[in-house]
Amino acid sequence: MQISNKILLALIIIVMLLCVLAIATNFVIGQKQEKVILIGYAKYSERWKQIRNGAEVAAKRNGYDFESVTCDSRRDIEKQQKLIDDAIEKEFDAIILLPTDIYQLEERLVEARKKGIEVVVVGDVEEKVNFKYSSMDYYKAGRDMARFIDENTDDLTTVFCLVSRDGSKDATSAYDGFKEHAESTDKISIATRTTIQTDVNIAMATMKDFLEEDNMVDYIITFEDDLTVGAGMGLFEAKENKIKIVGIGSSSDAIVQIDKGYIDYLIYENYYSIGYNAILCAFDGSSFGFETQMISVTKDNMFKKEVQNVIFTID
Repeated sequence: MQISNKILLALIIIVMLLCVLAIATNFVIGQKQEKVILIGYAKYSERWKQIRNGAEVAAKRNGYDFESVTCDSRRDIEKQQKLIDDAIEKEFDAIILLPTDIYQLEERLVEARKKGIEVVVVGDVEEKVNFKYSSMDYYKAGRDMARFIDENTDDLTTVFCLVSRDGSKDATSAYDGFKEHAESTDKISIATRTTIQTDVNIAMATMKDFLEEDNMVDYIITFEDDLTVGAGMGLFEAKENKIKIVGIGSSSDAIVQIDKGYIDYLIYENYYSIGYNAILCAFDGSSFGFETQMISVTKDNMFKKEVQNVIFTID
């Protein structure tokens, strides 16, 4: 009789566990899996690859259904408009956007939000408009670049600014920040400002031509990765070892040029974290966003653990 009671009790416990398991399974099955889409441009660029990688890892860790699509160029606003329209039609729960032109796309993004779709803009903090954002402060980055020169020289320093003709508002903001600080001190003189197409080879050729004209400057200032790397290649080709670069970048090529001594000071764009934080921002219930801090990389600190963890993100 005692054995029968034990068997009965065991059966009751098993039945109860099965019931709990069934309820839990139905709950999970019934849960809606959030769908998020990352829309950008220039799918082969270092910026896009890092943003996508960060976003994909964050989505996977949080159990979100993730997709990413791009248009070919930042000039292709119409294609990006269509990608946003498709995302609205497919009823994604969130759109993460690296915009070609945020102001021309704003109307469609407002429409998406009215339909209950979360919108997160990735880019310069000044471009966030009225949406959630995951960004970096490029104006501050430009000021930090000028401040580095200001604090590391006792004499008047002459600089050559290499600016992108078709660059992003991020780069424009960085230049404005640099210029603002340079004009506030008597140690920095912007001798020349040259505008070129955003291309590594064009930047390299421009740098070589500039050096052949015996232009006397102390620093080359660059505000986008392609121009930073191209300028470094130009210094290498010209066997120039006195002029240094202070610039913004995010590629492994830029990091290598720090080690070789062509780049004196690099503001490293942490695009992986930008993408990662954009996913978190989409579903955190807030009306604001994330501002990711850039880091300053020099030959003196590039092998420190806290710097390595950012510039060589492995996940």
